[in-house]
Amino acid sequence: MIDQASKTISLISADDLSSCLADFEVSAHATISPDPSTTALNYNEPVELTVTAHEWR
Repeated sequence: MIDQASKTISLISADDLSSCLADFEVSAHATISPDPSTTALNYNEPVELTVTAHEWR
């Protein structure tokens, strides 16, 4: 579920998500930290990821 107001995404799963890598897409030049494609995260607990947009000048 995506909550635009609070800027959160919720996952509901019966599977064990305690050590998972994730596939994701962000816009060109944006970054995500920690990188869930290279860092296994415990999605059974709340996880905070930071997406940073590229600054255009």
